[in-house]
Amino acid sequence: MDEYFLDVLKNQYADFRSRATRKQYWLFILWYCLILGATQTVFIFLPIVSQFLTFVLLLITTTPFTAIFVRRVRDAGHNPYWGLLIIPNILWCILNI
Repeated sequence: MDEYFLDVLKNQYADFRSRATRKQYWLFILWYCLILGATQTVFIFLPIVSQFLTFVLLLITTTPFTAIFVRRVRDAGHNPYWGLLIIPNILWCILNI
């Protein structure tokens, strides 16, 4: 796995104050989408396992995903409260599992 994805999960899990570079943000999103896609691919063969894996992935990554999004929005020069727009999307994903 990429060092940026693991660094966000290990060292910056709920860090809303520091900075997030473009590279760190986009590599985190890339790995997040790849892992989520892999769990959805498992759905073809094992639907119950896939739903469980997706639920666990969303539980583990909701806070760091929101934190890195807020940091990147703030670094881009916008109000960090724009990060609140992501909450309905996360809730929709969790409720549709």
